[in-house]
Amino acid sequence: MFRKGLEEGKQLFFREYETLEDWEEMFRQHLVAFLDGLQRWNIDRNFDSMRPELALVKGNFLGEGIYRYGTKLRLWVDLDGDQNEEIVSFWFSVNALSLTVAKFDAGFGLEIPNPEDTSRIMHIAAKDVTNDGLPEILLARGDGLVNLSLAIWGFNEQGRKNRKLTPENFGLLAELGGQSRAYVSEGGTIIIPYGSQGFVTTYKWTGNAFESPEM
Repeated sequence: MFRKGLEEGKQLFFREYETLEDWEEMFRQHLVAFLDGLQRWNIDRNFDSMRPELALVKGNFLGEGIYRYGTKLRLWVDLDGDQNEEIVSFWFSVNALSLTVAKFDAGFGLEIPNPEDTSRIMHIAAKDVTNDGLPEILLARGDGLVNLSLAIWGFNEQGRKNRKLTPENFGLLAELGGQSRAYVSEGGTIIIPYGSQGFVTTYKWTGNAFESPEM
């Protein structure tokens, strides 16, 4: 009864965990989201579908989740900076993947590279990786070992100026590849390992594209 009263009253915010690592991961997720201005209930639901042991992208995100077949994964994120959250939805339907952005009662779909590629692990996340003050959408697919693909959607040059969330302004910015997992640092840097000798490719946002000085 005591626990039920806490849950229904929503006066306290708590989550269950099994290991110290689970607690550390949840603490990091909620602290980052809180500092980025998410409300308490949105912090909870934005990480509800996350399984840290399956993560294909490592970083401090506004929200993230591992997709489970037969469900629809949703993140609540303010993509255009107007203090109103958009709903990012990702699911598998009619033999292909779908990714949409909804604002109020309107929305549009985003083009997914190779939408039939339903890898064993599909990881959705949201974070400002272009250093423009607005979050982007990330989709990583792979098995955690090889053949990692990372797609990133956000505002194009026109969209960064007018901040209007439309299909003409918001679309695919990059598709990066490698193996294992990607690491998203602050300041628009993405590191992706490749090969068996510990090599990595470092991509940096240059204003209009992610480029690697190593390539």
